[in-house]
Amino acid sequence: MPRFIVEAAASDGRRIEQLQFEARDGDDAARQARAQGRYPVRVRVAGVQWHAELLQAVRPAARLSLADLALFADQLAQLLQAGVPLEQALSLLARTVAQRTRVPAASVSADLPATPTSALSDAAALGGHREPRERGLVSLAQRLLVRVREGVSLSSALRAEPAVPASFAGVVHGAEEAGTLATGLAALASSVQRQVDTRQRVRAALAYPAALAVVALAAVLFVLTAVIPEFAPLFEGEQHRLPWLTRGVLWLSDLVNGRLLLLLLLVAAIALAIWGAWRRSPALRRAVWRQMRRLPPVRYAMRLDLAQALRVMGSLLQGGMETSAAMQLTAQSTTFTEIRLAFEGGARQLREGAGLSQVCALLPGLPDTALTVLMVGERAGEAGAAALRAAQWLDQDTQRRMAALLALVNPLAVIAMGALVALLIVAIMVGILSINQLTFR
Repeated sequence: MPRFIVEAAASDGRRIEQLQFEARDGDDAARQARAQGRYPVRVRVAGVQWHAELLQAVRPAARLSLADLALFADQLAQLLQAGVPLEQALSLLARTVAQRTRVPAASVSADLPATPTSALSDAAALGGHREPRERGLVSLAQRLLVRVREGVSLSSALRAEPAVPASFAGVVHGAEEAGTLATGLAALASSVQRQVDTRQRVRAALAYPAALAVVALAAVLFVLTAVIPEFAPLFEGEQHRLPWLTRGVLWLSDLVNGRLLLLLLLVAAIALAIWGAWRRSPALRRAVWRQMRRLPPVRYAMRLDLAQALRVMGSLLQGGMETSAAMQLTAQSTTFTEIRLAFEGGARQLREGAGLSQVCALLPGLPDTALTVLMVGERAGEAGAAALRAAQWLDQDTQRRMAALLALVNPLAVIAMGALVALLIVAIMVGILSINQLTFR
């Protein structure tokens, strides 16, 4: 019979051991490991470790995104709402994804009926044709299952995952404390998915202007490098009599054609100098940031980040977490430093006796309408629900403002691109006309 290597958690739950068994297939090897009081995590065929290392080197890494975490939370919530215990839910979740991606079922389940894998091959033992995202979900479910079997809570197991945000584990902790883990996970999945959808909408909205900018740059370079040089011989010896617009375009064409590499090096040097000054000078960063905050894209990005922070705080409060602790944990989920510092300062003020609405009034960029929602909710004793409503209103309002801005920016970008190319052509035509006039005289 073939030999299998089983990577399993020891009975004390403190380490992962490698055990070798002669077995019919991977399921049989995992059963032998469980019979010794171990918890199988992975099964592979003995003697192909070099193959595994080679595949691991050439395959993309299994990373978790926010979309992955939303999917994981939603699936786990559905299992818990169906009455499946947490340990079996994690085992079933790992098994479901593993079977879809050709991972041996015995490597991820110790409690549920095993799926036959009598024809287990080296490729299946090494993960088969798993996609990076699905490999990440399998690995996450396996690691959480091992930690839960060690006796730790799900939130503590999530905190040990570097790819899981602290706010994600915090919401789970609040749901555990309130005894509403299934409901909390469902709300968390909805919140994270909403954040993912918002990011995707922002990227999609910015894709068209970005593509347009690339096309405009390519068109200008084409005109400067291929069109204008064809007309340059017409102006030999008459440059001093040409209009300033034509002279400028000819100079720019000559610069791009003859000194392009030097120009690129100069731009790179300037960029490095600016980057170095930016990193070494906090005063410069503050000054630039004050100016950038006036730009609509930055202002809208801050509003979306604030909406997400309010959504996280609302989920934590609804899960039963204390207000200052929820605000402190929310600070770790923010992207902008200014918002993070405001939440951390708000947590300190709450511990000193300030009210939630008083603290939220100091949040940067929070509209009066959202603040009013928070004040009403605090007086009604529903601060968590109020924070979620304020986050939803702020998110929708920002989306409307962004849509209106993009509806204006996109046609303006098209007009600007056409005007820029037309300006280059006009410069040449004006030069030709001026030479003809000089000839007739």
